[in-house]
Amino acid sequence: MTTFNIKATKALADTTTIQLLDPSDDSPMFADKGETKPLSIELYGRTSKQYKNWLAKTLRKQQKEKEANRGKEKFKSLDEVLADSAEFLATVSIKAINFDMGDGPIDNEEAFKKLYSDESLSWIGDQVSQALSENSNFLKN
Repeated sequence: MTTFNIKATKALADTTTIQLLDPSDDSPMFADKGETKPLSIELYGRTSKQYKNWLAKTLRKQQKEKEANRGKEKFKSLDEVLADSAEFLATVSIKAINFDMGDGPIDNEEAFKKLYSDESLSWIGDQVSQALSENSNFLKN
């Protein structure tokens, strides 16, 4: 009897690169007219050490907050939720490719926090969140 080695064909990679889509029409975005330089973001996925470390840190923080509030759940403000989201996305983002925000490369956590905290660019965070939730983006070739 022959069996199928699912791990050999359907295992998830630690990283992926996604191309940004124009929020007005979902067309792929490029830095040049010849469409050879896609606007992309390299990301860590759920199997990565970076993602797992963020998750463990978040769970410890939630436990401490719960203990400090004597087991009562404290609801976060909208600003706190948005800041947490920007922090998460910045933690799992490696580098922006072929674009910046006008003040240098986006290749570290602080630069990514600035990007994901900019409300006028919220569509980028939306696309990154969507990409992170789709396993197909992380399948090893």
